[in-house]
Amino acid sequence: MLALNNIKKLTAELSENDYEIKIINLLETPELASVDAIIAIPTTVRADCTPVRKVIGDLSNLEAARLALDICAA
Repeated sequence: MLALNNIKKLTAELSENDYEIKIINLLETPELASVDAIIAIPTTVRADCTPVRKVIGDLSNLEAARLALDICAA
């Protein structure tokens, strides 16, 4: 769960009211992959903005992930 650990690092500087993390297991609910247009895993989706932002991978490059998801550093 490297991606989950890295998203927690990215959101550590934010107020807990500023975000919501949902973990979706596509092995249990594969239909959600087509609903959300997920083509690879792990995928991180920022759905509270337009356009929706998606990042594929484990987010190990925190600065690139922050930029791609448009998360402002404190």
